Amino acid sequence: MMSAVHTLFLTIIILSYLGYYLDKKMNTFPIVFLLSLIFGLFLGFYQLIRITNMKKK
Repeated sequence: MMSAVHTLFLTIIILSYLGYYLDKKMNTFPIVFLLSLIFGLFLGFYQLIRITNMKKK
């Protein structure tokens, strides 16, 4: 099982890279990159909170 920090880090990195790749492909940099970065931050912190709450129970 991955730790909460790894989950947060990987979620942000993967979604940011995906956004960067799509921006380069569609020539729209930095629009998709920023949207995917923000989504990755929200999703990563949601996962972090969820994992830490599960460990408390």
